[in-house]
Amino acid sequence: MRYSYGLKEKSPRKPEFSWDFVDWEKCSANCGPGEQISKPRCLEKLAGIVDEMYCKNIPRPEEKVRPCYRAPCLPRWMIGDWQGCASCVVGCEKRRTVKCVRPVGHSEQDVDIIADSYCQGPKPKEREPCANREKRDDVLTREQRNKNSEHFSPKKLKHSPKHKKVTETPEIKKGEVVVDKEDVKNLTLTIILERDEETDTLNFPKDFEPQPPANSTEFTLVGMDAVRYIQKIQEDASKRRSE
Repeated sequence: MRYSYGLKEKSPRKPEFSWDFVDWEKCSANCGPGEQISKPRCLEKLAGIVDEMYCKNIPRPEEKVRPCYRAPCLPRWMIGDWQGCASCVVGCEKRRTVKCVRPVGHSEQDVDIIADSYCQGPKPKEREPCANREKRDDVLTREQRNKNSEHFSPKKLKHSPKHKKVTETPEIKKGEVVVDKEDVKNLTLTIILERDEETDTLNFPKDFEPQPPANSTEFTLVGMDAVRYIQKIQEDASKRRSE
């Protein structure tokens, strides 16, 4: 048990107020050189720190500043933002800048780039595949090979069809699509649909009928619709090369 008691002063004391410095704020730097600030506080001679209103009629001194140094700055990895997927389709890579740096100056505001061996741990990835994308130049090159081949290969369509059935013939012209019209009803073409990142619209020819449902990810064409779509893709590829 604790208790206390006080005695009333026989003669009241007049309080004495003044500005003074009693503590320092935390160092501004996590490592390396920084600064500490001490702000003036309003004090009563015996009571200690009081509200600043009691010192409003007393000139307030300027803040004090002194240098501080917490610990040496260790090298660390500086990692940039991922770049490179905006202009790609399937199979493309994205890249970012990864550098080993050593902070210098106040509060790590400046850094020096140093050798990777100074940084601890494995170096973060600088490149990785873009999800479900491929370089557009590779697509055009592959379409050119399709046009120059003796047999049309449906597996190399831009929209990545899963399965189609095309009948081959020993005598065909270069770039010609040959289909057994007696079995054309058995021809199916499943297209994996992609969306434009900026407009969120389907990458599917707008002037082709039928059109896929708005929220679909796959679209299957049967019979002559499949044949017309294959011809449409070849025609569009030919127009892009001529432009």
